[in-house]
Amino acid sequence: MQDIRNTDDTGIAGVTATVGASSARRTRLRQRGAACLLVAIMGTATAPKLAAFPNGVHSSSFSAATGCNQCHSGGATPTVSILGPSAMAVGSSRIFTLRIDSSSSAQQGGGINVSRSGSSSLSETSSLLKLITDNGEVDITHIEPISIGTGAFDLDFALITNPNAVCNTTVTLTGWGLASNFDGTVAGDKAASATKTVTHVCPAEVVTSASPGIVIGAGTVSDSATVNGRTNPVAGATIDFRLYGPDDEDCSGTPAFESLDVPYPAGGGAVSSAAFTPTKPGTYRWRAFYSGDANNVASSGACNDPGETVVVSRATPTITTMASPSSIVLGAGQVRDTAVVTGRFNPPLFNATVVFRLYGPNDPLCLIPIFESSPVGYPQSGGMVTSGPYTPLVAGTYRWRATYNGDTYNNPVTGACNAENESVEVLLGGGIFSDGFEG
Repeated sequence: MQDIRNTDDTGIAGVTATVGASSARRTRLRQRGAACLLVAIMGTATAPKLAAFPNGVHSSSFSAATGCNQCHSGGATPTVSILGPSAMAVGSSRIFTLRIDSSSSAQQGGGINVSRSGSSSLSETSSLLKLITDNGEVDITHIEPISIGTGAFDLDFALITNPNAVCNTTVTLTGWGLASNFDGTVAGDKAASATKTVTHVCPAEVVTSASPGIVIGAGTVSDSATVNGRTNPVAGATIDFRLYGPDDEDCSGTPAFESLDVPYPAGGGAVSSAAFTPTKPGTYRWRAFYSGDANNVASSGACNDPGETVVVSRATPTITTMASPSSIVLGAGQVRDTAVVTGRFNPPLFNATVVFRLYGPNDPLCLIPIFESSPVGYPQSGGMVTSGPYTPLVAGTYRWRATYNGDTYNNPVTGACNAENESVEVLLGGGIFSDGFEG
């Protein structure tokens, strides 16, 4: 670029440098349409001549209208473009690319300058670039001569938006790219510029609502989402729904279920996830992730947002019981109870039990049992199980109650006091009934 003091392409006569193979491996550089990225010069040699100021120039040093071309002229004009997003969240950082496309085989050297308007910041991400400050302005420029070759050559840099920027204000990037012929003069060189406007976008609000809770085995769960506060939305946005299981209270693990790439219309409105059938009880947590579009940045709901938890309750089985016998003469035998548990979900192979309790004639509300059988294992396949025996000591009405202890997927359940078929009449000899006391 320019140097009114010197017409030599380097701006400093007789500059030499040692350029090793490591220069060819500098990071963040990509060349498209060429066999190699940089020309590696082994040993000590004269450095490739570039524009004036081989270590970079500030945009305030030249007219914005003519840029490098106020000194350089006569060569083929390269194509210069700035690639990157058109919208960024306030306080965020994104990578942009300045692309120089030189179609002339005689112009394989280059230099750059990138400036910006407003209060956002620039950051160099390539080892060939640096920040340069002049009159309070900070630009990005080259740190040494760059061999761009023929074809498209890319240099990456970062833009960091002001965290205090007002929503929907803009910052304009201006990039100059010079194609030089390395002949030691400003003749035969040419530059071009490009601009890109980036809008400061405040993230849209993702409003979500999960389906109601269910009993395991008795339905499905789903989520819905609406995105509010978008700026000039366009087609192509999607929402990813992720559901986190009961053992993941902070949504940090692998989701139990995902419903991905649900299209979100430019016109807005609610969209829903696919349905999911839970396989275990507990509290599930939904999150919805909006992809953003050309004018809006991505945003998402948080873990444990209000309305985004779904409680999947354990199943509540039914216990059916029958005392045996229904009546007996005192001293003539023993009494037992039987139980069948139905309606379980995913019953366990082990550790399911039924406990039988018997209440004496003086306990019509079943408050204090006079007998409790040892827990009886309840089979995974179901069926009837029987209590241990009990020998009554006095005549009167006895009442059985049976309790299924519950398991991972099923709630405990207890038969009611005075349930049908759960009373045993103990008679005195000769069929006489007595409301005696026992216990």
